[in-house]
Amino acid sequence: MITSKKWKNKKNKPMKKLIKSTAILIGGFLLIISCVRVRGLSYEQNQRKSKPDTYQVEILESDKIEKNYKVIGEVSADGPNYRTDKIMEKLRSEVREMGGDAIIEFETGTAGVGVINNGTGTYNEDAKQVFKAKVIVWTE
Repeated sequence: MITSKKWKNKKNKPMKKLIKSTAILIGGFLLIISCVRVRGLSYEQNQRKSKPDTYQVEILESDKIEKNYKVIGEVSADGPNYRTDKIMEKLRSEVREMGGDAIIEFETGTAGVGVINNGTGTYNEDAKQVFKAKVIVWTE
C-alpha cells in the first residue's frame, strides 16, 4: 500500500500525471461519443417566441394535416445509433426553441457506417442515427 509520504515523493509525480491525463482522455472520449448534435435553421428573419418545455411537439404527415400551417424552418440532429430517444428529445427541444408547433417531412437514416481494416483485423465503424424535418406553425 502506498502511504501519503511515498505518494508525495517526487518519483511518483509521473504516475500522478499519467493517471490524471488518462482520466481526462477517457472523459473527453466518452463525452464526444455520447454527444447529440442538433441544428435548427429558421426561414424567417424575426425570431418567434419559444414554446415551454412542456409543449408536446407533434410529428405529422403533411398530406394528412387538415389545419392551415406555415413552414418556418428545418431541424436536423444526429448522434450515436443507440441513443434514438435522446436524439428525438433534443430535436423536439430545438423545435420548441424555434417556436414551432409540429414537424413534417420527417426523415431518418444512418451515417458513418462502414468497415475499417486496421491491419490486425476489421471492425465496424460506429453508425450515427440522422434525423431531419421541416418545422411548422399553425396559422389558424
